[in-house]
Amino acid sequence: MPSIDRPVDNASVRRSVPATSDVRPGPESDGWLARRGPLLLCLAALLPQLVPVLDPAVQLYYRDTLRLYYPVKRFIADQLALGRLPLWDPWTESGTSLLGQLSPGLLHPLTLLYVALPFDLAFKLNHLVALPLAAGGAYALARRLPVTRPAAAVAGVGYAGSGYLLSMTASNLPYALGAATLPWAVAGTNPFVDSDGLGAPVLLLALLAALGPRGAGAAADRRPRPRQRAAGLEVRELDPGPRAFLVERVVTPPTGHGVAEVFADGTFEARKVAVVTREESEQLSRAGLQRGSVAASGSATLARPGPDRLAVEVDAQGGHLVVIGEHFDPGWSATLDGEPAPVVAADGLALGVYVPSGRHRLLLRFRLPGLVPGLGLAGAALLALALAGLRERRRLAGSGAAA
Repeated sequence: MPSIDRPVDNASVRRSVPATSDVRPGPESDGWLARRGPLLLCLAALLPQLVPVLDPAVQLYYRDTLRLYYPVKRFIADQLALGRLPLWDPWTESGTSLLGQLSPGLLHPLTLLYVALPFDLAFKLNHLVALPLAAGGAYALARRLPVTRPAAAVAGVGYAGSGYLLSMTASNLPYALGAATLPWAVAGTNPFVDSDGLGAPVLLLALLAALGPRGAGAAADRRPRPRQRAAGLEVRELDPGPRAFLVERVVTPPTGHGVAEVFADGTFEARKVAVVTREESEQLSRAGLQRGSVAASGSATLARPGPDRLAVEVDAQGGHLVVIGEHFDPGWSATLDGEPAPVVAADGLALGVYVPSGRHRLLLRFRLPGLVPGLGLAGAALLALALAGLRERRRLAGSGAAA
């Protein structure tokens, strides 16, 4: 019996805390039902929330679910059914990159639901899976602590049934799936962080690699921002017109000013003048654009062969900048009669390509910058995590056998 005055070794006390697998309420815990029963009851407790939504006559609709995610997911599902990976969404904000934002979740594993199931059912399951996923994650994380399985099941039900997760499951898909996968992320990284080997460094490097290059977002961020004015932001509605047109003149903003500031005087005519940066003006000059005004005589007829492709038939009397009402992104490239042509951000937001006099066929295509290197880094990160996990499992198995 140790003396009460003997100093306590805190390290030995921490080591003496029983591991998760050692916490057993009794001999019957070795049975399958005792081991899996609490988790099954935890998941079964969610059925009253899930089953009514599976009715074919019912669909989720609250807030962003109907306004944003339903049409975007429908577009993704339709493109996947045609055998295409939709990298560009032409129906949102005059076109936007699907991989340049988190909300669509194009490469999320649950996107496979839209390949295997009818859309309406896949859309509901895409949301509803957040609840059992959250319950299982909270259960797994709790089991890493010295608690019993029934206590871990209570943690799973409490987390998955919380007001936040229930609300987000119905109204905001990324928030729901983010909260649902958080316990799994913590439970999965703990073994690497706690290990004495290379687990933590490998995990850190894998996470950094999984982030990948900033790609299109970084390139877009380098474009000049409009200066903030005391008068606030002016919003004007222009008369509708053709999506592709020729402009008479290309101008650059004064030194020290942004592209958007050229619009501030109220006399800017978007159908006649295009504003570009000085760097883009030099690109257009090298392509053949002459300075000064040229009467915009001619036509530009726009067609869309695919979501990420544009075709413009141009008949121009003199060289002109063709402006296309599609959101500029560094991933857009162009060919003019089969030859590469530079693409600039006309007025800071639209596509602009110089076309010389005569009849020409202009083709534009969107290819996401950094997609292949990013996928390679993500694959390498997953492989590194798998190898590190296998190494840790073998180490634990070896230490258990030695004990």
